[in-house]
Amino acid sequence: MEKSRRTCLRLKRARWSPPLHSTMEISAPSQIRAESSPYSVLDGITNVAGSRLVFLGTLALLLVWTILGIVLGATQVWQIVMQNASSIQCYVSDTLLMRQQANSTHSFLVSIAEMRSRSASCMRMLRSLTPSQLQELKELQASKLNESALLTHDKSEKKEKKANLFDRACDIVALATGSLPALIIYMIGTFVWLGLGPLFQWGNIWQLYINTAVAVELTFTSMFLQNVRRRHADTLSRTLSSIRTLDSTLELQLRSLTGDTAPNPPIIIAPPQSTRTERFIDVYAYIIGSGVGVALTTIVFVTWLALGHLLMWDSNWWLIIGTYTGLVGFVDGFVLRNVYFRQSAILETHLAALVSADQDVFEFLGLGFGTGDGEEEGGKGKKSLGLRISEGMIYYCAMPVAVIGSLVVVVILLAIATGLRWSETGQLLCNTPTMIVEGFLLLVLFQAHNLANVERRGQVGRALERRGRIGELLGAETREVDRRRLGSAVSLDMETIEIEVKS
Repeated sequence: MEKSRRTCLRLKRARWSPPLHSTMEISAPSQIRAESSPYSVLDGITNVAGSRLVFLGTLALLLVWTILGIVLGATQVWQIVMQNASSIQCYVSDTLLMRQQANSTHSFLVSIAEMRSRSASCMRMLRSLTPSQLQELKELQASKLNESALLTHDKSEKKEKKANLFDRACDIVALATGSLPALIIYMIGTFVWLGLGPLFQWGNIWQLYINTAVAVELTFTSMFLQNVRRRHADTLSRTLSSIRTLDSTLELQLRSLTGDTAPNPPIIIAPPQSTRTERFIDVYAYIIGSGVGVALTTIVFVTWLALGHLLMWDSNWWLIIGTYTGLVGFVDGFVLRNVYFRQSAILETHLAALVSADQDVFEFLGLGFGTGDGEEEGGKGKKSLGLRISEGMIYYCAMPVAVIGSLVVVVILLAIATGLRWSETGQLLCNTPTMIVEGFLLLVLFQAHNLANVERRGQVGRALERRGRIGELLGAETREVDRRRLGSAVSLDMETIEIEVKS
């Protein structure tokens, strides 16, 4: 049996670069997951951030804040505390999402490369079979075509979802949050607030009202986004683990049948073509999502606390940290969308290569490769107006010019605040427009992000099904172990499979 190959990471131009800016050479089985990370603690925090405990804890804090407002009155400090808490929470959320996105993309690319590597070996060994062996396999698959033991994608979609009550509630709220009616309500509320400006003489209290409302919306929406993304990542991880197990079993079966001992071929993942602006964005995202970003954030918070005594712990002091996290988080949001959009495009390219490799194997064996395998990858139903708006906004917000535009907006707001001597009014002017825009974008982009996650699970689930069909043909028997862990494309809960090789 082939010995595990070491993953070779070669930097393209420099000794240091962010992920996906270096060439990776990967063959199955890969040892890349066994490598230790210097930021394992940060990775642990990233995984915990979307957990149920943190989710419920944040809801509890929101409830406590609401009760205090009812009992003590909606004072100015009460509103500023909420605004600061929301700005900090969104700032930390974007930081963790940057790291989560980088980790998941890198891990997913490695898994796709492993599958392609084993598919290439599978094709090589199938071609080495004698005509009689190949004919025997084809006759075997014809007899088993109508009695497959592996649940198909279509049947899985019709199964009742076995998500627990909490996760189902999150799905319902997430669906409502990303809907067109929610966006319309948000826009109506914003225009109503603008219309009330003269009544409040365009003062600080008037700005605090919209800031507080948007702060609650941002906190609420970002919590659901993190929860849904974490569950999506867990589901994807379980499916990839099942594929890895089944791929390994298929490889052993073919090697036993053919006597092949050649190593699996390496798959090269070259860095994508990128502009200078995109490379700058990637470096920034890499810094923010690393220990360097954590260190910078720690220095800012310590400095802010140290200034509290000098500023008499007044409202201006409270607003400083909210202004900082709000402005930086505003830019981080556009950076995150740009990186997410480009990394998704990279994954789509390599997934298409995997589908092509699997199709070659199916055609060689005379297996059908129609619906459920490749054709539906581009076949989608009619899209709703809300989804079309969401996808369009993702495209435009992910453009490098949008990131540059966010920086320009921040510079202008900083200049205004400086001209107002960083008074309460100046800081509120920094927070109000950025929070309104960020709240709007989070609602608009939510639906398309959810759909992208569903499609990604569907692609991986179909890859698992294809391997199950080949496994039955080669004598690898699959059986259901835990119905909650085998995947359909649209379910967050998955079933897993256990592989048994017939003696």
